[in-house]
Amino acid sequence: MATETEVGELLHQRGWRTAFTVAERVNAWAALVGVIERGYGDDIYEYTNDISCRNWLHEAWLLLDDHIVQLWTPQIKTLDDRYRTATVDDDGQALEQFHKLPGPDLWWWRRHPRILTETSGDHSAQPAPSAPTLTRPHARRTRPACARTPDQTSACGRTRGVSTDDEEHRELEPAHPDPTTHPTSQ
Repeated sequence: MATETEVGELLHQRGWRTAFTVAERVNAWAALVGVIERGYGDDIYEYTNDISCRNWLHEAWLLLDDHIVQLWTPQIKTLDDRYRTATVDDDGQALEQFHKLPGPDLWWWRRHPRILTETSGDHSAQPAPSAPTLTRPHARRTRPACARTPDQTSACGRTRGVSTDDEEHRELEPAHPDPTTHPTSQ
């Protein structure tokens, strides 16, 4: 098992764009879950990029020291439960039309947002005018600020347009240890 810094560096060497911390990835997952709960308005490519922050947590959990896992597991489990509530389990049918699905242990890839919206020019979410489906991109849209980290990047790190609506963005702290739960279980 390894420290958080060692795991961040190792995953960076394996292809992640930077040596993330657990807090950064948990905050990215929390921001994405919040957006999905209100209605996801981006295209399929943004969605698959956005949910990859949960992949990092899954990979890190296999490598991290037990005490770090125990500190963060309750919050990740809560976010996972919120994600399950805000999404539909379709065994990956929506996503596999556009993206090769990873193994079944990455269960979040087999779900899609329950509420899909379109983002208007004023950055407010509007219900999609037709049957909700994840689509290919038509035009670049500005993502709500709650899905950005403080340096104005998306939850997974790509720079986006700037919005002033930061009311939903908040940092998470690790909870007290609960050794009976694990964030990668369903």
